[in-house]
Amino acid sequence: MDADVEIYLRDAVRREGRSFSEILNDVLRKALRPARSEKPPRMLPARSLGRPLCPDPRKLSVFADELEAEVFAENFNGRKK
Repeated sequence: MDADVEIYLRDAVRREGRSFSEILNDVLRKALRPARSEKPPRMLPARSLGRPLCPDPRKLSVFADELEAEVFAENFNGRKK
């Protein structure tokens, strides 16, 4: 047994007022016990969030051209008045 482990166990003996072998056995039981199987996380159903904020990423250049044309048209129409 490593020295640091013995120190931890002896501290537990003093703290809990139980024998060294009781503390050692409890620690080993807890460490070697098979892990409990936990329930899988609850999954919520997917919901539609409405229209996507971004257009199809494969057509971003087309979207940028349309926006640029709209801005140009708004500025052009605004200057004529």
